[in-house]
Amino acid sequence: MKNLIKITALALVLCASAFTLKAQTHPTTYPILQNVNQGQYIDFGGLNLVPRDSLLVTDTATYIIPMTHVNDINHYLVFNWQKIGSGTATLTMNFYQSNDPLSANRFQIKKGAANSNYSKSYTLSASAVNEISFARDTAKFEGRYLWVQMITSSTASVKGKYALRLKTNVK
Repeated sequence: MKNLIKITALALVLCASAFTLKAQTHPTTYPILQNVNQGQYIDFGGLNLVPRDSLLVTDTATYIIPMTHVNDINHYLVFNWQKIGSGTATLTMNFYQSNDPLSANRFQIKKGAANSNYSKSYTLSASAVNEISFARDTAKFEGRYLWVQMITSSTASVKGKYALRLKTNVK
């Protein structure tokens, strides 16, 4: 009987530590959002640019946005960061495209004449609103699905909420 109690206690401790580890780095992949037609916009991570979703230390959040367009389009994003933790967040945003929503078939969006991978990095020491313009950055979206991936650094005490609004402008 004593051994059964010890085994049960050990199992509870192992389960509790597994949940604790998951809670500290909870990487999240979001489902496919609603379709956006060319010239329209979509909010994600919040509503009306009011932050709702959050990122902690070394978190990753990915949004998959279906796009319907018959013309070339340029994306314009407004990104609202609401600082909660005491640390300075380093946030990297990567942009991918694909013709299907499967993660194995996505490709990083290219920019400029050199066709380098398109990503944005921010050092967020306070709440701030930032803009991202594919046209200004010479990034070209050609696919059916846009993937927006956000990754925070491993800096201690980083926490923040965010909201994004994506507008698709016809060239």
